[in-house]
Amino acid sequence: MTEYSTQAAERVKESLDKLEWQYEWLEERGIFKFVMGMRSKIKDVEMVIHVKKASLLVLGSSPLRVDKRNLGRVGEYITRANYGLVHGNFEMDLSDGEVRYRSSIPFGADIPLIAVGFIVTLPLKMWEKYGDGFVAMLFSDASPEEEIRKAESDG
Repeated sequence: MTEYSTQAAERVKESLDKLEWQYEWLEERGIFKFVMGMRSKIKDVEMVIHVKKASLLVLGSSPLRVDKRNLGRVGEYITRANYGLVHGNFEMDLSDGEVRYRSSIPFGADIPLIAVGFIVTLPLKMWEKYGDGFVAMLFSDASPEEEIRKAESDG
């Protein structure tokens, strides 16, 4: 059994329940798992929340994998997306092409529920913002720079 903060797990449960999200709680591992539908060309994001002793680690993974041919373009795209991000980052596993957004927060007894909600929803917001450009890197010859410009424009 993995050691984790039961207080943090309760806060995550409270946050997910308040959002009315369906999830699986793997108590023996301290992990919440669920899939969220998206408003982007990436239709679903696989979410995993790891409850640790003193922190929460939230991972939002794309179901699409990057083939070897597109590793460089996707690498440039997520590097450009990551520049200036404050509360998390995209990362890519070069061995299997998985791309995910990672966010985390230290956990203390006084952490407000709103902070838990923020860190849990952040990967979803980032996939909504950058997901279409990520798909463009996989299925078109679009420029990483141009796709970032589109993602970060106000319109």
